[in-house]
Amino acid sequence: MYQPHHCSQRMKIPQSNTNTNNSVSDESHSTSESSQIQQRLSILEDSTISISSEILNAHSSIKNFEILLSKNLQGLRSDIVEDVMKLMNTVETSPESIETLKQVHARELKMLREKMHESDIDKKKIIENFETEKCQLLSKAKELERNSIQAIHVFHAAEEHLNHAKLQEKDATIEKLHDRLLTVKEDILGCQ
Repeated sequence: MYQPHHCSQRMKIPQSNTNTNNSVSDESHSTSESSQIQQRLSILEDSTISISSEILNAHSSIKNFEILLSKNLQGLRSDIVEDVMKLMNTVETSPESIETLKQVHARELKMLREKMHESDIDKKKIIENFETEKCQLLSKAKELERNSIQAIHVFHAAEEHLNHAKLQEKDATIEKLHDRLLTVKEDILGCQ
């Protein structure tokens, strides 16, 4: 016997919009997480490039300083030789003059040696400072590299999680549609 009232009650499908809205909300949330991870990765890459540039600049500064210091030391040694030659050219034959000249020469040599010693100490300090800064920069670069690798792993895991969630959602949607189809078929058969 045909029962139109019973048939119309069984064939209502009101849940479709709610499920669709939930699906869109989940997808937008997952997309937002993925976007945030990509932004963090981009920031880490920029920081790594910046640190690498700083390391290269530090290497260049050390090299330039060593070249400059080498030139200064060469110039200082040339000045010493020149001063000695001048003193030797002005030597007089009298024992008093020679003794006085020796004393002056000894004092000047002592001063020049002290200056060279101070210059060597300064050079060592500057090189030590540069080495310390270089080590710190290398340490920062390694830390950034580790963070970058971790961020990439997190990003891949998030992508896999997102894809898995989407697949589960699709499977659930298909299953619900299948259940509804069976319900509709039963309703149609029941209405006949």
